[in-house]
Amino acid sequence: MLPERHPLAGLDAVPFEALRGTSPCIRAGDHATPGWEHAVLQLLAPFGVDPALAHPHVQGAGELARHVRDRDAPILTLAGQPAVPGAVVRRLVDPVAIFPWTMIWRAGTDHPGVRVLHEAVDELAAAHGWLSAPDGAWFPEPEASRLPG
Repeated sequence: MLPERHPLAGLDAVPFEALRGTSPCIRAGDHATPGWEHAVLQLLAPFGVDPALAHPHVQGAGELARHVRDRDAPILTLAGQPAVPGAVVRRLVDPVAIFPWTMIWRAGTDHPGVRVLHEAVDELAAAHGWLSAPDGAWFPEPEASRLPG
């Protein structure tokens, strides 16, 4: 996510190398969790990109819009980030980063809601190709070590 007037906002896709020296924020958005932060730090390290870490997590659309305006710098977010006034979302490329999600439930649980949720996830995964990665995709550890091949 970029402020509308940021130099990178005019690109259709932003290469990770272009983030060098921009101090992108990784703690903004409802998706920002310790797992997200762990993955993003791995992703940025080879590019010499130092993220801005010295602020609390920013949550909710109102806080995020203010954060974009006040920082005037890139914010790393998920591709499905809802629109934020004053900001644009651009794909990051070279590499395409994949942030894995996992569905976990207690062993032996046979609740009908879990079954329905699992079926819905399977259907969405098949419909949107969630189980296949684009060529050159990047995965964080430990997931990258668990990939076949």
